[in-house]
Amino acid sequence: MHKQTNKQTNQLMSNFGNSGYPTLIEGNIRSFLMNKLKNSHHISETYYNGLFNIMLLIIFLFIVGGYLMFKYKYKEKPNLAQKDFEKQQYILSTIRNQQLEKMRNHQELITGLPHWDTEYSV
Repeated sequence: MHKQTNKQTNQLMSNFGNSGYPTLIEGNIRSFLMNKLKNSHHISETYYNGLFNIMLLIIFLFIVGGYLMFKYKYKEKPNLAQKDFEKQQYILSTIRNQQLEKMRNHQELITGLPHWDTEYSV
């Protein structure tokens, strides 16, 4: 029969992996591909994490912006008619007080004539 040498046997055994099944690629190629896959996984994971963070930021800004817009739109506004009425009442009371003061000053004089300050009056 055919007699195999020790070197040929080692070459045949190196093509089998640890599990005893034949491997179709060399060990260096396998490690190169595994490193490339790990690097590719790291890049895609970084890309997806960045994309996910940006989407969360956009959603957060929409929620905060919507909340602030809602609060601004439905903010309790002071009653303008009430403010105008109060302003009108203040003006009328000031005019009334001035008129009363004028009447009091006018009634203090017996003749109703205005009081004149002259240098001759004692």
